Parts: sequence; structure tokens; C-alpha cells
Amino acid sequence: MGLSHIFMVIVWCLSHAPTNPCPERCRCVSASKRPSADCSYLELKSIPTDLPSNLTQLSISVNQITALNTSCFANTWSIVSLWLSHNQIVTIAPGTFRNLTQLMNLDISHNLLLDFPWSDLSTLHKLQILILNNNRLVYLPLDTFSSTKELRSLQLSNNHFSTIAEGTFQPLSSLSHIQLHSNPFNCSCQLMWLKDWLEKNKLTIDRRKEITCSSPKEFGGFSLNQVPNTHCKIPLAIQGDDPFAGKINLLCKEAGISKLIVNANFKRLKDYKKAANGTISIYYIKEDMIYLCHVSNHTSEAPNEISISYNHAEVSGWLQEQGQKFILVLVVNSGVKQVCCSTVTLLYCWITVLIVLLLAHIWP
Repeated sequence: MGLSHIFMVIVWCLSHAPTNPCPERCRCVSASKRPSADCSYLELKSIPTDLPSNLTQLSISVNQITALNTSCFANTWSIVSLWLSHNQIVTIAPGTFRNLTQLMNLDISHNLLLDFPWSDLSTLHKLQILILNNNRLVYLPLDTFSSTKELRSLQLSNNHFSTIAEGTFQPLSSLSHIQLHSNPFNCSCQLMWLKDWLEKNKLTIDRRKEITCSSPKEFGGFSLNQVPNTHCKIPLAIQGDDPFAGKINLLCKEAGISKLIVNANFKRLKDYKKAANGTISIYYIKEDMIYLCHVSNHTSEAPNEISISYNHAEVSGWLQEQGQKFILVLVVNSGVKQVCCSTVTLLYCWITVLIVLLLAHIWP
């Protein structure tokens, strides 16, 4: 064998040898375009310190690691996929992942994380999959994803998130898959943006019905997509003199409601079709502005003239208790701001005209 052949063999061996040997008990594959190390199921209590520096795939899942710091991956800059699931990780020091600029897949699910070094994501421009489900995370900063525009899958289910700030997911233009279920969400008005965002974006949403509300009390157990946006509308205080029911105080909200059941007990509706149980189905048709109003002081002379019940109690955001009454009101040529800041005289015939208009669209 000539010297040139020997030299070529030496060069080949050096080019295919890992910078560091494989850590004890780990399983390494170095003769590949994607050098990897599998250190899972070894009851490790810390990250091995002698990892090959040319690793692209590293699994340290199913161990007993409790903390990560900036020295854990200081010499493994080429990692593309990192699996740390099913450990006992409670804390991760800021900067732990900052130098892993080639990272595309990061899985730290099924740990005990109370917080995550969200600022580290600012250097992970290639990150495509982030799996943090089954932890104890409670807070997601607004600017978390400002630099991770390549992210395609975000998994945050089974954590302790109660709210997420509006705009948090806005930079995620490549996102196609998300997990948010099994978090104790507070479905207040501050979270209604999330409901709209999930509806407008074409995403694969795992177990969507299990994205539920823990609070407020009236929506406890509701799926987020069942919570009506109407409960976030600013109520309008309207007063009117009704020739039949006397003085009426109404607290009203814009009725973005698909279907209402009107209990009609007065004679002027006798010519219109009714269901067997005496109710009339009315579908929401927006003329100028239609409001659902809660009657606060109807008189005893006409206690049952018009009231509204729902197919589903949650449609308006106002749960109807026994004895409460609601009516529909059409405010002609008047915007929300105008009505809110003025006293509007509501004649009883307005209500009648509204019902007639609505019924005309249903029954010719």
C-alpha cells in the first residue's frame, strides 16, 4: 500500500470519528450524515459531559434529570433534534439553549417545569417543533415567538396556563399544529381573542373540545369555542315608556345570536305559524341594529307579553334564571356609541315591527 493510500485512509478515519467518544452506556451512531446519541432509559441524574461535539440528534429522555444549566450543551452546537421528555426537570437556566442555533425539534414534555427560558427562543430561528406539554407552566410572555417564525408545531397542553396575551401567536405565520387543551383557562373577555384566532386560522387543533374554561363561574366546564363573545360587549342602558308594560329599564347587548326562541303570548301574533309548544323560531337577521335586552322592571299588568328563552343558555352570555325576562329591540339608524350616550324612546310597536320583520323573512 502506497503512502498516498495510507494518507487517504487516515483522513477518512479522522473525518468519520467523533470529536469525543460516545458517553458510557449511551448508544451512538457516528458513521452517518446525522451523528446521534441515545442516552435514554439510563437513570441519569445529569446531562453527560463528554457528548460528541458533532451530534445532530440527542435523546436523554426517561431519566432522572432535575435541572439544566448553560454548561449542559455548551459543546454541542450542531444539535438539530433534542429530546428531554419524561425526566423530572424543574428548572432550566436562561441561556441553556441559546447556542443551539441549528435546533429544529425540542421536546421537554412530561417534566415538572414551572418556568421556561423563553428568551432563549430568540436565537432559535430554525425551530419548527416545540413540545412543552405536561408540565406546570403558568406564563407565556407576549414576545415569546417574535423570532421563531418557522415554528410549525406548538404543544402546550396539560399545563397551568390561565390566560395568554393577545398577539402572542401573531408572529407564527408557519404554524400548522397546536395543542392547548387541559389548561385551566380563565375565559374572560381578555381571552376571547384566542377563540377568534383559533377559528380564523387553518390549524390542526388537537382535542379542541378539551380547550375548556375553569373560570369565570358561569362558563366553568365550557369549551372555549362555546363561550359567546356577546358577553364582552359593553352593555347599553336604554329606557323607554311602553304603553302596555309601562316604564321599562333595559340593559342591552348587540345580539350576534344565530337562533332565539320567542315566547309570544299576545294576540297580534296569532296569524303567524307557531310550533306545537306555542313557541316561534326566529333566526337572527341584522337590519340596522338588534339588541338582546334584559327587562329589569316589567309591570304586573303585562308580565308575559314578550320574553325570550334560548335553545342553549350560553348563547348570549346571560344565563336566564326562572322569572327573568328578555326582549328583542330594534334601534333604527343608531350606532352603539349614540345609543350608549343617549336616552332612546322605545315604543311597544317597535318590538312588534321587529318581530314582524323577522318572521317575514322566515314565512312568506
